[in-house]
Amino acid sequence: MIKNYLATTLRNLSRNKTYATLNILGLALGITCSMLIFLVVKFELSFDTFHSKKDQLYRINTHVQFQGETGRLPNVPFPFIEALRNDLPEFKQATVTNYVSGGLVSINREGQAPARFQEENGITYIEPQFFDLFDYTWLEGNPQTSLKDPRSVVLTESQAMKYFNETSPIGKTLRLNNTYDLKVTGILKDFPANTDFPFNVLISHTTLKEVYSEETRNNWGNLNYTTQGFVVLPEGTNLKGLETKLSAFTRKYMDEEGAKSRSYVLQPLRTIHFDELYGNYNNRIVARQTIWALSLVGAFLLITACINFVNLATAQAVKRAKEIGVRKVLGSSRRQLFWQFIYETAFITTIALVVSIVLTQAALPALRELLGLEIYFTPLEEPVVIAFIIGLLVLVSILSGFYPAMILSGFNPIQALKSKFATQRTGSLSFRRGLVVLQFCISQVLIIGTLVVTSQMDYFQNKSLGFTKDAVLTVPLPGAQNLNFETMRSELKANPGVEEVSFSNLSISSAANQRTFFTFAKKGGAVESFVTSLKFGDEHFLEMHQVKLLAGRNFIKSDTIREFVVNEAMLRQLGIKSPEEAIGQYINLYDRIKAPIVGVVSDFHVTSLRENIDAVLMASSNRSYRTANIKLNATQMKEGITHVEQVWTKKYPEHVFSYQFLDQTIANFYREEQKTSALFRIFSGIAIFIGCLGLFGLISFITAQKTKEVGIRKVLGASATNITLLFFKEFAFLVVIAFLIAAPIAYYVMNSWLENFEYQVEVGVGVFIIAVGISLVIAACTVGYQSVKAALANPIKSLRNE
Repeated sequence: MIKNYLATTLRNLSRNKTYATLNILGLALGITCSMLIFLVVKFELSFDTFHSKKDQLYRINTHVQFQGETGRLPNVPFPFIEALRNDLPEFKQATVTNYVSGGLVSINREGQAPARFQEENGITYIEPQFFDLFDYTWLEGNPQTSLKDPRSVVLTESQAMKYFNETSPIGKTLRLNNTYDLKVTGILKDFPANTDFPFNVLISHTTLKEVYSEETRNNWGNLNYTTQGFVVLPEGTNLKGLETKLSAFTRKYMDEEGAKSRSYVLQPLRTIHFDELYGNYNNRIVARQTIWALSLVGAFLLITACINFVNLATAQAVKRAKEIGVRKVLGSSRRQLFWQFIYETAFITTIALVVSIVLTQAALPALRELLGLEIYFTPLEEPVVIAFIIGLLVLVSILSGFYPAMILSGFNPIQALKSKFATQRTGSLSFRRGLVVLQFCISQVLIIGTLVVTSQMDYFQNKSLGFTKDAVLTVPLPGAQNLNFETMRSELKANPGVEEVSFSNLSISSAANQRTFFTFAKKGGAVESFVTSLKFGDEHFLEMHQVKLLAGRNFIKSDTIREFVVNEAMLRQLGIKSPEEAIGQYINLYDRIKAPIVGVVSDFHVTSLRENIDAVLMASSNRSYRTANIKLNATQMKEGITHVEQVWTKKYPEHVFSYQFLDQTIANFYREEQKTSALFRIFSGIAIFIGCLGLFGLISFITAQKTKEVGIRKVLGASATNITLLFFKEFAFLVVIAFLIAAPIAYYVMNSWLENFEYQVEVGVGVFIIAVGISLVIAACTVGYQSVKAALANPIKSLRNE
């Protein structure tokens, strides 16, 4: 029986090559998109799930109350974990990590100049206990002893090859930041890509005794982002009870006021990858809403492909009517015909699945580059991928094949042989129109989403940030304490490729943001405390970035803080009504530096547009400068960068030169949004294409049903244009209905997405007009071929009775 089904299917497909190609192509595209999205979702959901104690691992986050606001931090004080292990038996299995991220690694090679590597990330200080909590594979060394002694270091396999170009560098030495010699005591297998612990160079935690002073190591007030604490707790633990106990535990080591302001939250390891509140060492957060939204898009694309199949299959009903009639006369039951069509659908789906596997493999390199994720398609190694493929095959076969099989197997044999059967017997036209409406509804939601995301990206690029960002180079300054800034500035400006130079603690806008508290006495009021962003820059800093001065003057050159310049947001925070009123008023910083406000500048963005403009306190203090900001001549940028590198290398011969353009730093704030925008464009394009295939199927069906009607209209004088417009009006109506459904859905979804940004575009009427316009043009192009073909057909042939 199955052999007969297969032969019939192959015969039918060979006779209807266009139908077969459109069906296979539509299904293949839908399955490919679903498979790619599945691989992305699977990867994101797998972060740090390979640890055997994953369900018992928690990070200890700290909440700090200040001025009625709660600061939520993913870190703990430096001495916290050691004291915790000693004082509370419930937390015996605990460890601390200090992820410093970057640093300069130097390797002395015999007979050669030292090899230097400026690492941007991967450097961390950890305890041996880390490996009691987390699972990693040791190739050489011992997890209990390799990181026990100071100045010992464990490398991952690829990092060891990078530094030493040999398989076993045990006993070799590397130098960190031209300061500490570290002995290699172990080799780890590379950490998986799906981890939020991007460690490559793991230094013994006891080494920090040489890095930090005893005062810093015993400071319970300092909360440094690099210091994070992790603990293993038994399943079913009362987390709220332990969090209360942690707050009480803190009172032993802090004064009453400091301890009262602290509370702790135990966060499950499995949530760290998705939590925007606390972040992670990777500095890459994927919200669960994004995961589910992406999954929904994959489901929609698969549904669109199945709808396309239904429309194309039922459009073929007229052509297959006599075949069904003959089969029924010869004794085939409806049940046999039903399964014939189901097997036919499964066969087409199988072909489409094979094509989609090839397309998936071909598309993965581009997807990896676009998203920056280590995603691979290895079904033979992953049972879950095989299960997903089998599930797709069954699901698509049922969704695509059930309705056509019910319709086709239900034909009356007499009427089918005479080609006299009512429209409803070839499937409800209203139902198929409803399917097309659903397809275009999905397409228009994606189109509107694409337009909104693209508009928001353009807004990011074009919105004035309150300063000049073009052609500004930011260069880190290692060991700036002993640098003569004026000499270096003169040397850098000696080349015509360099227009201006200033020095600061951070670039004017960066992901890092130094915040601190200060006190201020309002007129007629008590002294109050406030929190602010703090920026140190030289006397050229504001002028080079073209920050507008509203009142007063710029700060003068100074080795220490002597005066302040503030922005408009600071005035609003302090309750000062005008820039002129602020001049001469005093701010007390750190409870030890009291200095006047000498200038007020217009607001500018120190971080991304997700956040509101912060109050900013600016001062000159060359002891704090760690960054050179260099304005290049746009016509001589290459020469300017070469000159900057030469001057920098002369000052720092034992370091590795690196730089970044300020506009690229700002663009990096929105990397994830840029990826979202690209995905929207790709998937909306595919959804539109699949929708066009479904529309083609429906117009094919309708033109077949209205053959005689078209003939009569032509005989009565209707022109080809009139008949073409007749078909187009019907489909334009479907597009408009789809738009009326899609518009409120898209408006709600995109407004929810835009709420992530403090500064955002308006979802105006224009977006919806463009979306429906695009849909109408696409529908016109798709309907055009078949409607024109029907309009130009010979009416004599159309009206002839068989």
